[in-house]
Amino acid sequence: MEEGRLVLRTSSQVPFLVQREICRLFELSPDQVRVFTARVGGGFGGKQEILTEDVVTLAVLATGRPVQLEFTRSDEFTLSPARHPMRVGVTVGATADGVLTALAVDVLSDTGAYGNHGPGVMFHGCNESIALYRSPAKRVDAQSVYTNNLPSGAFRGYGLGQVIFAIESALDELARELGISGFEIRRRNAVVPGDPLIITHAEGPDLGFGGSYGLDQCLDLAEQALRDGGGDQVPEGDRWLVGEGMAAAMIATMPPRGTSRT
Repeated sequence: MEEGRLVLRTSSQVPFLVQREICRLFELSPDQVRVFTARVGGGFGGKQEILTEDVVTLAVLATGRPVQLEFTRSDEFTLSPARHPMRVGVTVGATADGVLTALAVDVLSDTGAYGNHGPGVMFHGCNESIALYRSPAKRVDAQSVYTNNLPSGAFRGYGLGQVIFAIESALDELARELGISGFEIRRRNAVVPGDPLIITHAEGPDLGFGGSYGLDQCLDLAEQALRDGGGDQVPEGDRWLVGEGMAAAMIATMPPRGTSRT
């Protein structure tokens, strides 16, 4: 406490959220709580919620003395949030030449004992993962459920890694089935200028794909780099097997938007 005001020095990406929640939890006014975040350090989403500040506040208010709480390495893995475990099912339909006719995703996300970032992670993971490809029919069924597991939180990618892995794996399987390269099947289905970057319907000009972000060039350059070996020599001898793979992804910083239709 400093001059009757609670002062929290913490490594957080969301100091104003911390202030707001501390005020709500302990019935304090905003002018009674000051939050310093001088050195955030590595965050990538992992420091995007209250982690220790509520416990420290409780101790300070109970004792009236300065309190410091620092996680041990063990604490870091048992007390802080983890990435959301997900079960993801993907169904794709395509013409014989690899043009998508349907893309459906079914997601079950484990948010753990508390909600935290459950809805946001689910929305971003589903929205951006299927928005990258054109298809006349798209469907998403997704649930974020409470369990008795460690609470899940915001981690780098914010749900995209889990869903993208499933969709990109499905596209690879489709490409092999049709005898098309992974690069080519993505070229034939990737959004182009003028396509809406949404799941189901247009919602206004601000959601349009107004220009090229270089996805086609990116695919060309990546394919050429793999063909050239990327400057790395292939190991000699029977001991080594060399595998190659690729995937496409995007991440948006805007909140996912859309409407439900029943």
